Amino acid sequence: MLAGSMCHADGFAHGFAVLLYPRDNDRVANAVAQYRDCLTGQCQKSFADWTLESVAHAIQQHTSADWIRDLIDRYLNFEKLSRA
Repeated sequence: MLAGSMCHADGFAHGFAVLLYPRDNDRVANAVAQYRDCLTGQCQKSFADWTLESVAHAIQQHTSADWIRDLIDRYLNFEKLSRA
């Protein structure tokens, strides 16, 4: 509904809402599945869920900028937590 209302109000022809979450967060993954089951028609097409890991690694494939390496190290390097 959010993506649809924004497209209508702002005059965009296409759009979608994305829920971005850590891959191993089962609670969010389950909530996403339940939410998706409630969507019908165009609303189904205007909602996507992506993992932080998949987005970060996709960005990393297209740039060697320090910020993406730093983001992955700070927020997605869970091995650091297990060593602490």
